[in-house]
Amino acid sequence: MDAPKGAHVEFRAKGRVELWDPWTGEVQPLRVVGETATGTQVELPLEPYEAQVVVFQPGPPHQNPAPPAAAPTQKLALDGPWEFELEPTMDNRYGDFRLPATDPVIGPEARFFHYAVESGDARAWSQPDFDDSSWDRVPYGVGPQFWLLGPVPQEATGDELESELARMTHLTGDTTVRVAGASLPWKPYSFSWRQGLFGDAGHQGWHGLKKNVTDHFLCLGRRTSGHNEFRYEPELAGGRYYLWTSATVTEPTTVRLAFSARKDGERPHASEVLTPAAVYLNGVRVSNLEAPLALRSGANPLLVRYDHAGRGYLVLRRENAAFPPGVRTPLAMTWFDDPALVPFDVHAGTRPAEWFRFTAPPGLQTLTLPVRGSVQGWADGRPLRAAGGGRYEVTTALREAAVIALRVEPEIGYSGAAAFPEPIKLQCGRGVTTAGDWSKLGALECYSGGAWYRRALELTSAQAASDVWLDLGRVVATAEVRINGQLAGIRVAPPWRVRLSGQLKPGENRLEVRVFNTLANHYRTSPTPYQGDPISGLLGPVNLEFTNPRP
Repeated sequence: MDAPKGAHVEFRAKGRVELWDPWTGEVQPLRVVGETATGTQVELPLEPYEAQVVVFQPGPPHQNPAPPAAAPTQKLALDGPWEFELEPTMDNRYGDFRLPATDPVIGPEARFFHYAVESGDARAWSQPDFDDSSWDRVPYGVGPQFWLLGPVPQEATGDELESELARMTHLTGDTTVRVAGASLPWKPYSFSWRQGLFGDAGHQGWHGLKKNVTDHFLCLGRRTSGHNEFRYEPELAGGRYYLWTSATVTEPTTVRLAFSARKDGERPHASEVLTPAAVYLNGVRVSNLEAPLALRSGANPLLVRYDHAGRGYLVLRRENAAFPPGVRTPLAMTWFDDPALVPFDVHAGTRPAEWFRFTAPPGLQTLTLPVRGSVQGWADGRPLRAAGGGRYEVTTALREAAVIALRVEPEIGYSGAAAFPEPIKLQCGRGVTTAGDWSKLGALECYSGGAWYRRALELTSAQAASDVWLDLGRVVATAEVRINGQLAGIRVAPPWRVRLSGQLKPGENRLEVRVFNTLANHYRTSPTPYQGDPISGLLGPVNLEFTNPRP
């Protein structure tokens, strides 16, 4: 490998020189350009990225092949639409690809959304041509649980500022605070109750998940790489962080704080362990963090101050609630299975409608929505039809990729994409697409599996009788080519070329290309630093090449 095309290479061997094709079994003579006392100089015909298997055979003397004829070549560009059909392959009955073990096959799923809280006249938000490029992009299961302020210079803080923050009863994305003459914004702090902060691999580091997910969902500061972990270091010397949220309950409830704390004399393994420096509930500072706390019916504003960067957790649990025995959900934080947890509510008891938009694959037929709240949906601007069991059907056949818009009124504590604790499952039939990277096609960003590309070829008698090659351009990651129902070739590495001579006929021919990508797409939403390149599909450009076509 890595020999330039046309390079002259000397082998310490003599005999009849051949090039063996490991993919097809084809054998062809190579061109000898010279001999020495101990070897043979051979011209290598392939590209540097191709493996060249050179074989010396004893017996009759070598005869050089005839020089290639300068034959005219015609090219037929196979651009434009292709029939497109997904072929899911990820059998998950044993939990090979997702825990816990679930449906036998994992197919296309919507896992990322463009997201916004409803405001003003939102009637155009359901239409496919609406511009949502300014919306946040969020993964399923992840939603805002706090508003974050900071880092704030310690010298700029004091009792007056802290009392002002503690008295706040409602925040929005436009809320700011004047500190030392500057206007500081409150920013949403989002995480998943199952997997924690999205993109944070915790102490698993570069060694993988190791069957656990860290319980530390609070990660404050600048992320850096440590020894087999992610660390969080100060963004500002002596900077303080404030987290604001609400504990919203339907009746008076007694709770206790559970929070991370560094033990006396303990040396931090990595990032400094976050311990709350001050906690305010309903505007009043909590003097004893270990004592039970009384929540009134409705919204209970909660303000927490941290005096340094680091990682940790803070939750509210109903008093005297034992953690239930039984099997825990694998690859989940402890809090995910805790029924005593009081959810955080960044909207402080209000329930604004929230919108989610994504692009579904070609041929969409049904969606299965695991939603925590009530939902309305549209596909390319047409309402979805409820079919029961969380399933929704399209009302008009969709051949091309379609824009899905969902309006959700979430349950309290499930704002943002936390409203979707699991991916949205998509059932698709045959559709239409063009050659290109399917990971750029909305929900297919997270699809690992196969797909068929099909089209009709109309050929003349002269073209069908030619020496014909199909050049797929570029493929990720494997390609199987069929012509008129018969296998023409399989390629798992470049060059992505298949010979079709003798398999074509005058008139209409049926070309099919089956492509499989890699697991990088499926793992886009896994809490691991092992993230591969998601590029996938028949990238092209695709051409038919005809050599020596007879008139």
